[in-house]
Amino acid sequence: MFALLHKNLLFAIINPTMQKLWFVKKRFGWGLAPATWQGWLITAAFVTLLILDFVYIRHSPLHFIVFVFLIILFVIIALLTGEKPGHRKY
Repeated sequence: MFALLHKNLLFAIINPTMQKLWFVKKRFGWGLAPATWQGWLITAAFVTLLILDFVYIRHSPLHFIVFVFLIILFVIIALLTGEKPGHRKY
């Protein structure tokens, strides 16, 4: 119960209008794919930040920490603003 309330609260902060899910189940395979411009924007920002991480702090000890943080942040946003991940039912 608390987890559902917590997810809905975070979803309301990230996506206040709650009109559309940003990420939906992939057509083939398991996982989520961007479905709205917000989902595509988050995905593009994630990829851009990963590239910047590899280009500018590749040989720093901070590189791994930033890399893991970006992945965890992206997964959390996708899970909070998308469908429950899994296969599509046809």
